[in-house]
Amino acid sequence: MNSPAKPASPNIIEVHKLVKRYDTLNAVNGISFTVRRGAVFAFLGANGAGKSTTINCLTTVLPPTAGNLQVNGHKIGQDDDKIRRSIGVVFQQSVLDPLLTVQENLELRAIVYGPDHQAKARIQELSATIGLGDILHQRYGTLSIGQKRRADIVRALLHQPEILFLDEPTAGMDPESRERVWQTVYDLQTATGLTVFLTTHYMEETERADEVCILSKGTIVAQGTPSELRSQYSRDVLRVTAHKASSVLAQAERYKMTAQQKGNDIFISTDSSQDALRFLKDIETDISDFEFRHGTMDDVFLELIGRGEQ
Repeated sequence: MNSPAKPASPNIIEVHKLVKRYDTLNAVNGISFTVRRGAVFAFLGANGAGKSTTINCLTTVLPPTAGNLQVNGHKIGQDDDKIRRSIGVVFQQSVLDPLLTVQENLELRAIVYGPDHQAKARIQELSATIGLGDILHQRYGTLSIGQKRRADIVRALLHQPEILFLDEPTAGMDPESRERVWQTVYDLQTATGLTVFLTTHYMEETERADEVCILSKGTIVAQGTPSELRSQYSRDVLRVTAHKASSVLAQAERYKMTAQQKGNDIFISTDSSQDALRFLKDIETDISDFEFRHGTMDDVFLELIGRGEQ
């Protein structure tokens, strides 16, 4: 009798004490983390933090100096061919030919994954999902940055990988193009259960991630859901325009709130919107305007990276 199949691990990526050293410099310094199957995992850090080096190790581009890494159940350094078949990668620099049309580029790369009719069917399926129909017959070099990135994503998904790595996928795009690319990624993730591992400099793009990991100087300084990180490392802010600043500042002191005055504006850190409402009722005769803002991932990033580089 055959033994029952071993259930798949809930983690599709497992990194244990990864070190990547260049001469005497540790670009990545003993980091450990996991990525759940089907999750959108955001990997953040300033330039030189070790993000791209980590991705290069996970995608078998660079060998790690030390540590144990598994991708989709396969060990880096032992099962690299199997790992490459289970991942798709979109780097910052495209690998598509600018003189060929999008269709021609995709067909050339799809041929290695199966018979020609299967390749064309896969291209049509992905093009319909991602919305490439209007640009399939345009030369790749004539496309906008956002259009190129969508074509790059289709190229990375031709062999039906289980993990999609995106390294700064929306760098240099206008807000509309960035939103369209991300809507494409999230639609794919929802529809297919694709695991997405991304790096980005745009903190607002991490708000919809399932998990966020923040790197500073090759070391992980925080990890958690966006809401957990905002709760721990950021504060809500109430801005009021005061015509009686001394009264507002005195009331903030009574509430034990941190307040900073800049001209007629006073910025007050609060624990919640309810605290802000109670405070506003007490100072309403002393102000002419107000604005309330929840803590953001920008606040989290600046708090953690600022602290890490002091």
